[in-house]
Amino acid sequence: MTNFWIMNDIFAVVRFLRLIILFRYEIWNYNHINAYLSSYKKQDILRDKITQTGCVGIKLAQWLSQRVDLFGPNTIDTFSYFQDTVPTYISDARLKSLPYEAEDIDIISIERIPIGSGSVSQVHRCGTNMHEDTVIKLFHPKIENDLKTNIPLFKIIFGWAHFFFPKLRILNIDVLLEAILMQVDYPQEVVNQIEMIKIMQSLEFVKIPNVFYHNTKMIVQGECVGYTPAEIRKQYPEYSIDLYEKSMIAYFWMACNG
Repeated sequence: MTNFWIMNDIFAVVRFLRLIILFRYEIWNYNHINAYLSSYKKQDILRDKITQTGCVGIKLAQWLSQRVDLFGPNTIDTFSYFQDTVPTYISDARLKSLPYEAEDIDIISIERIPIGSGSVSQVHRCGTNMHEDTVIKLFHPKIENDLKTNIPLFKIIFGWAHFFFPKLRILNIDVLLEAILMQVDYPQEVVNQIEMIKIMQSLEFVKIPNVFYHNTKMIVQGECVGYTPAEIRKQYPEYSIDLYEKSMIAYFWMACNG
């Protein structure tokens, strides 16, 4: 058992050193990171580095992009990229291996190219025997490896960081890691989604798709087309205030309904 913990510590130290080397320029320029990222080339380089760290790094960037109280505009722009642009994975063999019959729904076909991608999952349109447009939500192929290696590693790294730099606790990184683990629990996500439908049905402007089938690896549900907040701010800025007002109404309504 002692050897096991020693090996884990050595592994964590090696991975930690690799991250230090990967982000050495950003760490060196940390005190004036916003000025450092004034170059679009440097922003792209940092985004490539973040992508290499997998779902934890991407989720961290999305998380930090909301902290306008801590970072300058160039840094926020760099991180905000991952709110709308996340790597997608195409695997014909993986799509063919999915169960095409599940209880009351038959999956006739699945489109190869995903229509949306997040840090944990991606969504494909699919043809079914249902009478409405349907999509299937799947984990990224690399997510299991990320969960097994990166989350324990980042827990150790953030533990060290909090010890040496207590002010970093303001970022609530522990909550971020918990959020990632929640997002890979598809059965619980479906339970929450069904509960949300019950709570939000009185608010006509809130659209939540119906779930037709799910297991621990996928969710089949109705397609709900819309815009991300970033797309609304960019393409329809006149509706931004309306979006924020409706978001606040929805949050208060959820709170009032437990």
